[in-house]
Amino acid sequence: MDYSDQFTTYSIFNGRDVLLRWARAQGKINNIVIVIKRSDYGGEGKRRPRVILTCERNSNYKSCKSSETTYIRSDANSDMKKCGRDTGTKKCGCPFLLKGVNIGDGDDWKLEVVCGVHNHPISEYLRGHSFVGRLSEEENTLLVDMSKS
Repeated sequence: MDYSDQFTTYSIFNGRDVLLRWARAQGKINNIVIVIKRSDYGGEGKRRPRVILTCERNSNYKSCKSSETTYIRSDANSDMKKCGRDTGTKKCGCPFLLKGVNIGDGDDWKLEVVCGVHNHPISEYLRGHSFVGRLSEEENTLLVDMSKS
């Protein structure tokens, strides 16, 4: 499904954080979780600061312990047999990609849609989601205050 229209904007954002908040809010409206894939703050003599945003399901699962195996019993004689670790992941190589670039000398940013296509079905709702379902700072302080009462 193509979501280029939902993320196409000609607005100039007054900071990197404002750009991130807008992109994540648009993602939340469309039930897409937007995460930072890569970020570069630039510097003296380097390219302009930029941030690459993507769907949480971008890339593929990378096992840091790919050579690790577990032993299981194959029969009643207690013979141990090697088998690979069983893993599950949300990653499916989603090509969705947004690029935020600093323009000019100030803290003005623009957002470009590199690829607006998702190769997976979009969630119907985000309640209970591991990243978006977290408590905000205000909700966290309210929880602490209620717990103290």
